[in-house]
Amino acid sequence: MGPGEWEGASKARFTLGGVEVTLWVMNDHRYIYFALLVDDDDLDTGPDKVDRVIFYFDSDADGVGPEQGEDMFAWNGFPGEGREPGYYDLHTMEGSYIFSGSAVLDSVQDGVGKASLTLQGIFFEFSKPLVGSSPDEDFQLSYGDEVGFAVRLSIDSYDRGMWPSSNYAEFALYEVASPPSGAATTPPPTGGGQPVTSSGGGHAVAIAFSKRGETLDDLDSDLWVTSESGAPVARLSRRSGADEYQPSASDDGSVIAFSAAPYPV
Repeated sequence: MGPGEWEGASKARFTLGGVEVTLWVMNDHRYIYFALLVDDDDLDTGPDKVDRVIFYFDSDADGVGPEQGEDMFAWNGFPGEGREPGYYDLHTMEGSYIFSGSAVLDSVQDGVGKASLTLQGIFFEFSKPLVGSSPDEDFQLSYGDEVGFAVRLSIDSYDRGMWPSSNYAEFALYEVASPPSGAATTPPPTGGGQPVTSSGGGHAVAIAFSKRGETLDDLDSDLWVTSESGAPVARLSRRSGADEYQPSASDDGSVIAFSAAPYPV
């Protein structure tokens, strides 16, 4: 996680079962992103000890649930014999008690997620399409929509509870943000701040921004560039396990400065 990667995101800090947690949420024109930093010194993948994160959604933000087909996803350190630790796209069954575990795997596995052990703790990152493959299993979100959500945490096989509540009427609400003005046709930034536009003598010639990849193996933040004249979006950097963010373009668009983590380029 780069120092500025999530600085534009909504953020919350809370404690679940004695474990300190930091949560970030943000979106771009196609995806909603969630990250959790959990204060623990080991990533457990079973079978004796298991770490697990589950996100529950009130997809229509009506404060009622669980209803049939409410969206869910999870990172599960030990999903069972024969299954690999990792990300699972799920949905709820109508009327099922939220702690019963009676969730169903989606027919299409939308989104990606990963977990990694850092010096600060366990870091979970997730990316989910705003408009999922199936209206019966996934949320269908547009700019300005609200979606309710709660996160359930299990560390060392101990259920630490849910934040902010297991009651759908008390879920946290997130409003899907619109893309930056004038940039609706290009991918907005995801964690690097607003797109940086060079002046070019009064006419923008370059728009630089940072953006996450869209697959499990490509969740790092990289640099991209386009122009207000509609030039194709071009990727400028691609380093596995490293982030580039906070770009700044020169007036003529020929030079772009940026921050990088975990090491300089």
